[in-house]
Amino acid sequence: MAVRRSSQTEARDELLQAGVELAIERGPSLGLEHITFAEAIARADVARPTAYRAFSGSDDKEPQQRFRNEVAVRIVSSCQFGDLSGAAEVAAPLFEAAVAEDVTDEELSRLLRELIRLAGFAYAEQCATDDLYPPYFSILLAAKFGDPELLAEVQREEHDSSDGFIDFYRVVFDSFGIRLRSDWTWEMFTGAVSIASVGDYLQGDVSVMPLQVDRPTGDAGEMVPWTAFSLVVESIFLAAAEPDPKMVASANPLTWVS
Repeated sequence: MAVRRSSQTEARDELLQAGVELAIERGPSLGLEHITFAEAIARADVARPTAYRAFSGSDDKEPQQRFRNEVAVRIVSSCQFGDLSGAAEVAAPLFEAAVAEDVTDEELSRLLRELIRLAGFAYAEQCATDDLYPPYFSILLAAKFGDPELLAEVQREEHDSSDGFIDFYRVVFDSFGIRLRSDWTWEMFTGAVSIASVGDYLQGDVSVMPLQVDRPTGDAGEMVPWTAFSLVVESIFLAAAEPDPKMVASANPLTWVS
């Protein structure tokens, strides 16, 4: 059977997509080292000469190595918690209430806490439905333990994609009238939330500890459920955020523990 004719750009994209699909199908236990360039060529139906030209370079990397690293980068860039749609959907009505002209400090504090609580459930739903999460975490572990080249690739991608999270958190802070404490940076805050999310995902299905607790944080002080991830993020806000004196009204996380 004749293979399709593709440009090198098209071939590269099709081969990387084939690699991602193979990573999802194989699951995290095998790792990317068990996904071969030859398998991706067959799945993508790309001519071998075109495929090898698409993954050739001026350095001494073999096409298999270059292909594997670029599949890893594509998975990381696609799955780096970069889909904030779930959190944004949850946040929309709370943001709308937060920017009302007559909103009070007390109301902003309550709304911010509710945003953190609901974002935990949005994150849990994303973890349960995103097929890229298992290979993503497999890549993180492979990069950390024994693959310096892959680690460098992943670190570059994670650094680039963190900007989107910083932008989102800036909007949250501005909307609720808070700012970072002087000993915190946006990179520290984003990193802390990212570490919490990774730990929550990896521990979630194996922990014998309860992953949800009920707390009296409802509108009228009623008990409502919180995820373990939300509890950790709440503590990060407590450590990192404070009222912004330049704002007319401000949330104050410290009121959550007073």
